[in-house]
Amino acid sequence: MLTALLAAAVVGCAATGEVVDRGEWSEAEDCPDVLFVGIRGSGQEPGIGPQLTDVYERFIEMLAPPRDVEVAYHGLDYPAGGSLTGGATPYSDSVAVGVRELPAAAEAIGLACEQARIVLAGYSQGSHVIAVADHAFLEQANVDAVVLLANPVFEPEDPTEKVGTFNAEQGGAIRKAWIDGPIAERTIQVCLAGDPICQFGSIAFWVHSNNYFGEVLDPLADFAAERVASNL
Repeated sequence: MLTALLAAAVVGCAATGEVVDRGEWSEAEDCPDVLFVGIRGSGQEPGIGPQLTDVYERFIEMLAPPRDVEVAYHGLDYPAGGSLTGGATPYSDSVAVGVRELPAAAEAIGLACEQARIVLAGYSQGSHVIAVADHAFLEQANVDAVVLLANPVFEPEDPTEKVGTFNAEQGGAIRKAWIDGPIAERTIQVCLAGDPICQFGSIAFWVHSNNYFGEVLDPLADFAAERVASNL
C-alpha cells in the first residue's frame, strides 16, 4: 500500500517540460516540436496578425508538455485582400488563393516536419479559408487543434466547440459553412455578439477589429494546449 501511495505521489508531482518560444519559423530552419500555423485576416500585414499572435502567446503560456519542447509560428502566404480594408486582391479571389495554398503548405510542412504537432488558427478571412478548404489534409494525425476567430462563414449549429457571446440564431456574414467529420472534434470557434462578420445583421465593426484579444482567447489557447500536450 505504501509503495503504491509513493508511486502515485511521484506521478502527481512530475514536472512538466520547458517550453522554448522560437518565434517565426521558415522552411529553411530545423523543425520545432510544435508549429502554430496562422492565417491572418483581411488587410493585415504578412505574418499571423495581432489577434493570432495573442492566441499564440497564450497558447505557449498554457502549454504544459511532458518534456522540453520548442514552439514556433508560421504564417500562410496568401493575399488577405479585400473586405472593408481594401487591397489589390478582391476578397473572393483572396480566399480562393488561400484555399488553394493551405493544403499545399500543409503538405510541405508535413513532409518537412513529420514529427511536429500542429495547431492551425485563422482570424476573419483566415477562418473563412480554413472553414471551406478541403479538410482531408486537416485530418492528418499531427494536426491536433484548429482555432477559428470571427469566422465569416460561422455556422452556430455545426458540431465544432464554440465559445463567446454570439447569438445562436445568427450565422456568418457571407454564408454558413458546416464543419463536420473528424476535424470538427479538433476545432474550436469564438464569435462575439455584435460582430458583423460572424453575426450577419450586426453593425458593431469595432467588435470585430478590437475585441478578439485578452481573456476571450483563453479558452481557445487552453483547448489547443491540452490537445497538443496529450500528443507530445
